[in-house]
Amino acid sequence: MGNFRQSVRQISYNGIFDIDYDGKYILSAALRRDGASLFGEGNRWATFGRVAAAWRISDESWGNLPGVSDLKVRYSIGSAGQRPVFSAQYETFSVSGGNVSPQALGNVNLGVQTSVEQEYGVDLELLDKYTISVNRASNRIRDQIVNAPLAAATGFSNQWINAGVMRTNAWEVSVNALLVSNANMQWTVGGQWDQSFADIVDLPIPAYQSGPPQQGAEGMFFNRTGERLGTMYGFKVATQCGELPAAVRDRCGAEFATNSDGYLVYVGAGNTVTDGIAKNLWGTRAPFTLPAKQFRSSIVQWGAPIIAESETGETLQSLGNTLPRFRYAVNSSFSYKRLGVYALLDASVGNKLYNLGRHWSYFENYSADQDQAGLADGDKKPVGYYGANTGLYNVLSVGSHFVEDASFAKLRELSLTYRVGRIGGFGGEWQAQLIGRNLLTFTNYTGFDPETGRGGGAGGSAVINGVDAFVFPNLRTFTFAIQTTF
Repeated sequence: MGNFRQSVRQISYNGIFDIDYDGKYILSAALRRDGASLFGEGNRWATFGRVAAAWRISDESWGNLPGVSDLKVRYSIGSAGQRPVFSAQYETFSVSGGNVSPQALGNVNLGVQTSVEQEYGVDLELLDKYTISVNRASNRIRDQIVNAPLAAATGFSNQWINAGVMRTNAWEVSVNALLVSNANMQWTVGGQWDQSFADIVDLPIPAYQSGPPQQGAEGMFFNRTGERLGTMYGFKVATQCGELPAAVRDRCGAEFATNSDGYLVYVGAGNTVTDGIAKNLWGTRAPFTLPAKQFRSSIVQWGAPIIAESETGETLQSLGNTLPRFRYAVNSSFSYKRLGVYALLDASVGNKLYNLGRHWSYFENYSADQDQAGLADGDKKPVGYYGANTGLYNVLSVGSHFVEDASFAKLRELSLTYRVGRIGGFGGEWQAQLIGRNLLTFTNYTGFDPETGRGGGAGGSAVINGVDAFVFPNLRTFTFAIQTTF
């Protein structure tokens, strides 16, 4: 039970200038001055602006190229800002059992996070039927609003500050074609492709981990200079000899073998990975121990997975990126006399998703992965293989076994429209429409929906926070509509 009250004051001044000369030369400019009480006392005001220009080359006397209906080049540059949360400039405390504990240290100098974006583009139309658009955008974000951890000596755990520079780069290409156009039939097909990346160029504070506000995922991202946004970190299960801990790497060929999951496990000299039950090896221990960072236990049991080490001995490793390598979409619109059909397929390729629901199920022992019924004795996994301290569950630490490829293609929309015409002189033209959304999903992801995430935290966006944490999947919906005008 609780209550709160917030008072936010803001004021803006802006001016806009637009000019279009002969339809060929287009210029637009804007200037804005913002003030807000959300900024610290020392930084109440910020100024933003933009300039955009376009040149329609095809309208020049010398620009009449064969087959080219329209050719335009574009450029724009502009700045925008992001405001901090209400509490960022104030000290905050928590009260529990009558005890007051400091939480966040206030910052009276906290200012705006500013992004400056440039965009270049070309629009081309051929034969009055085919259009192509290519865009290149880059964005530089400075004075990022960061909830940075503080030294324990300050008495506070964190403070909102302006720190760091991030750079984003993006490409976008779209193509549309009018394939058929006559009195009875229209058919158009379109396609889009885009790719974007964001990198931390500079972060002048010690590196720290962050993540969504979800148990087990709070530290899945690294914030440090040179890091790509969305890169997930956790433990990786060893799959080859070079990934074994340095202390046992020379034992690999004689005492380790690859199991049916593709993981290197300890089997002991003279044994194979299928000898567990036949030779009564389950529960036996290796004649060596490993650092406690090995699944929270220094003991290595027969058939148990091993945490991989990097060449420098690190066990916290990159497990992939939550953002896709690229996305694409294909759409088609077809009409014949009174009937119309529209379809949209879109896809995301190369993004990873941490399947936290599957991870939790290992602890509760109700995952289908753990069902050994029907397996040959040699393929069964020993007790503890999936367990809390010596197995894949690993006290709910983010791990490669639960980070999955979440690439997908979805039949996002399919609609049928029929123009009935006028009915008894009542209303205008009537039409009936049936729309289905999220009809089919094509993916190898084992969860309910690869298109999911967890909002909040330092990342803020559920797109960046690629964690499947019991979020309700996207619904398949059907809508029937009847429309007319009066």
